[in-house]
Amino acid sequence: LLNYLGRKDDALVHARRAAELDPMSAIVRNNLARTLMGRGQFADALTELTRAIEIDPSQPNAYFEIGLANAYALGRIDQAVPWVVRSVELDPGNPAGAAYLAAMYFDLGDDGEAERFVEQSLPVHKAQGPPDFAASIAALYRDQPDVALKHAQDALKAMPQATVMLAVQRNADLRAKDYASARNRYARAFPELVRRHRAAVFA
Repeated sequence: LLNYLGRKDDALVHARRAAELDPMSAIVRNNLARTLMGRGQFADALTELTRAIEIDPSQPNAYFEIGLANAYALGRIDQAVPWVVRSVELDPGNPAGAAYLAAMYFDLGDDGEAERFVEQSLPVHKAQGPPDFAASIAALYRDQPDVALKHAQDALKAMPQATVMLAVQRNADLRAKDYASARNRYARAFPELVRRHRAAVFA
């Protein structure tokens, strides 16, 4: 909850305390890792995720988070794929894994594998957002901006802080010269960024 409220220092205190109280919980380690990643402490986060896998190798979330950290924090998409693949193997019913794999394969230039994971993610848990995430990414690569926008809007209903989907919507606003809407979308999704900007301007 503190993470979602933007109180990342307080969140870390509680996440570390939880790990002290229950050091053999893979879920607690995973939550601590997420909190660390939110602060940009990726090396420490990867250490915690590795520990989570040592505690419970069957828990898919740690593999997924290692994959995301490698892909989107460290820019190592090729190294990220095997981690997310393992997560999908352990939890094939989770559409987020297939959706992110589709995006990663598109970034790697393997359109065939990307399309396969788009198709895999679409029928599963349609209301959760990740299938639309994958479909929006696929439409961008197919140069179908209107289709991408429709899927991005649906994804944002379930995942209002999905930055890639926000960017799809933002770009549509900018094409329409609706600059206020482009800014306001970020203000609603990440109000702490607006507060920081105002503080810097008026300091």
